[in-house]
Amino acid sequence: MRKAAVELVAPELFTGFLEIIARQPEVQILIDGNLVGTTPLVTSRLELPAGRHAVEAQGEALVPFSTMADIAYGEVKQVTIDLAQSSVFVGGDTPMRHRWWVWSIVGAGVLSTALGGYFNNLHLRTIHKIERYAEEGRLTAANGPALTEDEKADWQRATIFYGVGGALLVGAGVLLSFDFF
Repeated sequence: MRKAAVELVAPELFTGFLEIIARQPEVQILIDGNLVGTTPLVTSRLELPAGRHAVEAQGEALVPFSTMADIAYGEVKQVTIDLAQSSVFVGGDTPMRHRWWVWSIVGAGVLSTALGGYFNNLHLRTIHKIERYAEEGRLTAANGPALTEDEKADWQRATIFYGVGGALLVGAGVLLSFDFF
């Protein structure tokens, strides 16, 4: 009954409270798109009209946060904000091991090295095929040069992919070593 009376007679008093619990400093807190402050907040308990409110938080090198908070008349609703480190951020004090692009370089190096292994396997298979044909007397002027060209081309591809993969992995290793110095 009191709730209905307050809502009818004095709607500006039909409020509740949102209590923000934020552990990290320098995080901007927005309520319904309006900046209410940067942590640490002067007051963590905010009086808001009863109803649904959008709560957002953002900070440099942190993954943004957003949620909806339903605040009832006279209620104190708590929202805890603990932002994770952003793996996309490329600056500041973010360690190399937390940067997405370093792991992309590692992935490209592993993939390139694996392709080198694939082409090296083709190269070795062709060598064994040439040797088998020679032992069986099936190596001829018609198939010998083609097999030799295949063998050379596969070896060339293998060395290129091994070289690129190795360079990428060494580069990523150097970047990751920055975390220890």
